This record gives sequence, C-alpha cells and structure tokens, in this order.
Amino acid sequence: MGARFSALSDAAVAAQGLWALQHNPAGLAFLQTASAGVSVENRFGLAELYQGCGLWAMPTSLGVFGVSVQHSGDALYNESKLGLAYARTFGESLAGALKFSYQTNFLGNHYGSRNAFLVEGGFQLRLNHKTTLGAYVFNPNRTLLSVDEQEPYQSVFRLGMQYKLSEKVGLFAEAKKQFHSL
Repeated sequence: MGARFSALSDAAVAAQGLWALQHNPAGLAFLQTASAGVSVENRFGLAELYQGCGLWAMPTSLGVFGVSVQHSGDALYNESKLGLAYARTFGESLAGALKFSYQTNFLGNHYGSRNAFLVEGGFQLRLNHKTTLGAYVFNPNRTLLSVDEQEPYQSVFRLGMQYKLSEKVGLFAEAKKQFHSL
C-alpha cells in the first residue's frame, strides 16, 4: 500500500520511511520525525477491490514505534488487520524490527470469520550511502487460518536491495517466496 511503493510494484523491502511499516518495518528505524499517512484505493470502482490503510509512527530514544490499521474487501469477503511494530537501529548501518498483528478474515453467507495473531520481522543493512539490502518474513510461525482443516495463513519471505542513483532516483530489486501449505 502507498502510492510510492505501488509505483515500485511493491519492491520495497529495502526502502525506508513511514510506508515501510507495510513492507518491511525495519525501514521505520531510520525515521527522524513522527509521521502519519492514509492510503485508499478502489480499483476499477469495485467495492470488492477496496483497500484502505492508516499508519502512524513515532521515533523515541528507545527506537521507533508504529501502528497500522488496514481493511480490504466488501460485505461478502473482507480482511481487517491491526499491527503494532517496533524498529531500531544497531549502529549506523543495521536496522531490525518486529511487528505483531491481529487479523480478521470474514466470509459472508453464514461462513463467519477467523481471527489470528501474526508475526512479521525484518532487517535492513546499509552497505554504503547508496546501497541498502533488506530481508523480511511474514508469518514464520505458520499461524493457522482454519484449525479444522489445518490451513495456514501464507508465509512470505522477501529479499531485496535498493541502489540510489541520486537523491530522487533509485533502483529497487526484490525476490519473494510464498508458502501456502504446511
């Protein structure tokens, strides 16, 4: 989510700033001021494809704390997620973060909803003033969506880099692996 990272095809695992809260919370660690943002997207004008997100982050002497609220879908199927993140630097070039989320998936027509606590985490390493590497993992503990059917939420691992050509132009590359079953 967020216009900048959408324009990058979401190749944002090595990017910094407020919207890193959605892609790799380790990118929050370099934030210098309190920040907030809202993103709303309604592709093709269809309610089923609605996505909305609100973010807030606050740097402190202990690190950066962030909160994210996200909702997508319509009355027949929707997902909502509330996340709390903590990011900090380890020296001048290494950053790490953890994010804990509570997610609700709702499926209408008498199917009900499923709720789960999820874990995310990431690292970023600045190799020099132009190059940053990033790694991110979502749901490494394989939290189950449905206990009855042993169906887990997907787990995701992302690895990427950012190379700054100038202050306003950069190259981003990313590889992503999703695991859907146990």
